[in-house]
Amino acid sequence: MMKVSNKITLAIVVASLSCVIIVATILATRTISLSSQSLTAKVSDQLTAIKEAKKSEISNYFQLIGNQIKTLANSTMTEDALAQFSYSFQALTMKSPHHLKKKQR
Repeated sequence: MMKVSNKITLAIVVASLSCVIIVATILATRTISLSSQSLTAKVSDQLTAIKEAKKSEISNYFQLIGNQIKTLANSTMTEDALAQFSYSFQALTMKSPHHLKKKQR
């Protein structure tokens, strides 16, 4: 048989231990929830930053290509090449068998 004082001591220890376990469980759950929210927010911010960086990269790339096209369009070498292509194309169509058949008729 246990003495009353031992029973009271055991009851206080069990109650205290139960309270500690309950508080620890609540704190652990809350910490996990906050950590999860924090990680989600951080990943979202990183993805947004990557999206903005890629958007800027693509915009800069198209601007560079546009500037190169403008430079080529304004180049006298391009004008000369187009004139030569036109001349060569006309020369080829004059010598083509299809053109010769029309002349023979």
